[in-house]
Amino acid sequence: MLADEEKAGIIFLPLDWEQSITAIISCVATALAVILGRCYKIHEKLIGRLIFTIFIADFVMDATRTSGLIIQPPDTSYCKFIVAVSHTALLLSVSWRVTFGYALYVFAKTRSIDALYRAIKTSTLLCAVFSLIIGIATVFTNYVEYSDNEKTCVHVLTKRDPLVVLFMVLPTATCCIVSVSWYCLTAGVVRRKQIDMNANELTYLLLYPAIVIVCWSPILFLDFYRSLDHEPSDVVQTIFKNILQLQGLLDALVYAWSLNLCSKRNKSRNKKGKDRLLESDEEEVTRRSSNKVVHKELVREDPDDFIKDPKFSF
Repeated sequence: MLADEEKAGIIFLPLDWEQSITAIISCVATALAVILGRCYKIHEKLIGRLIFTIFIADFVMDATRTSGLIIQPPDTSYCKFIVAVSHTALLLSVSWRVTFGYALYVFAKTRSIDALYRAIKTSTLLCAVFSLIIGIATVFTNYVEYSDNEKTCVHVLTKRDPLVVLFMVLPTATCCIVSVSWYCLTAGVVRRKQIDMNANELTYLLLYPAIVIVCWSPILFLDFYRSLDHEPSDVVQTIFKNILQLQGLLDALVYAWSLNLCSKRNKSRNKKGKDRLLESDEEEVTRRSSNKVVHKELVREDPDDFIKDPKFSF
């Protein structure tokens, strides 16, 4: 338990609404995404199942972060439990996105759906084990404690804090770097082999790793800035924290946008197919009509036909 005079560096469960607005928005968005995903049965396909589990992880992460608005943390034991759950969900959500980047690279290199699915299954299992180990490990350290001063779960930052580096900076920075690496490798393969990457499901493989980079880069920059013995302003910290908490909302928006994009592509393909069908029908009608005209001309030119069959008079 922290002494009253100590100041918390990281507040895991804010007690005021102002610090939780973006987390609440993300929580509502991911809850709707989980409900709609279940209704539309997106979990029946492998990539859809992975997206669905990311939505669940986002929802658990956002729900635990905002739980302090409903249940005030009573002690350190509660803090350790709730933060372990939240941190595991956070790492699952972040690391599983790296799976998309890896799968994108595998698909670009092999052009095989089977290889794509094998890559997803293997990497998601490894990421799950990695996230569970780190999440559970936080319980056995002083990564989170109850603060009598803040009345909530906090972590007091120290200079070059080893626990923050181990549990937060290192895993998330690794995920960001690996995601960028997969993008670069994929771009190299696509350029070298001149591959057309327009498959519908590749939209998810491309965008979800990018969310990690967008949401976590500002926070990682702040940690690096602090390591140089500088302290960013409260405004900058609040803005960057809110960007991070929008991760769940961005996930839901990207999925909705991707569905709309795929729907438009399918409609466009169907329209093109119908247009081609109509064109072929018109060609067939024209061909048949021309055959009839030719036949009629031949009839006119043969006088014996009029004698044999008088019905052909014009």
